Amino acid sequence: NERMRIASTGNVGIGTASPGYKLNVINNNTATWTARFTNNTNNVYLSVNDANNYGIYVLGETKNYFSGNVGIGTTNPNAKLHVNGSVHFGTDSAVVNPTSGQLLLETTAGNSTSLLMYTYGASIFQIQSQGTTAQIGWGSSQPRTVNFTNSGAGSIAVGIGTTSPSQKLDVAGIVKHQGLDMTAGV
Repeated sequence: NERMRIASTGNVGIGTASPGYKLNVINNNTATWTARFTNNTNNVYLSVNDANNYGIYVLGETKNYFSGNVGIGTTNPNAKLHVNGSVHFGTDSAVVNPTSGQLLLETTAGNSTSLLMYTYGASIFQIQSQGTTAQIGWGSSQPRTVNFTNSGAGSIAVGIGTTSPSQKLDVAGIVKHQGLDMTAGV
């Protein structure tokens, strides 16, 4: 019972008598990985099943290298990482599920999520959420942030120069304006 074939073209076939590629592996058992590469410490598994679900799984190694562009949800990536769909970073509470084009940063209660943007030599722009509070601003030795506090029931306060705004708009410092239009009762 033949298990492997080396064709006259030099192609190697496992699970096929007519290999069309340098290494052509056919695995009709979709419940298992098709191939495993190992050095007895680190493992790389490759698979494809009948539903066109492809997989690469790396076990025991913290570094994974890809040359060129990597696509998730696309067969024609145009950047180092191109995701067609939603992206979810962090723990999965199953409470919020991002839809196409959304980015979800999620963590457990008591922790914070942050999105950082940095250009060498400049300060860091950061958007951070800590449950009922959020900050948007630039970090340096003196943080410059706009702080948002959600005390529930749609009551949101904005603080500039303060991390604990007590009014709808709470500014700690001098406010300059060209004109002020206030409605009655304020």
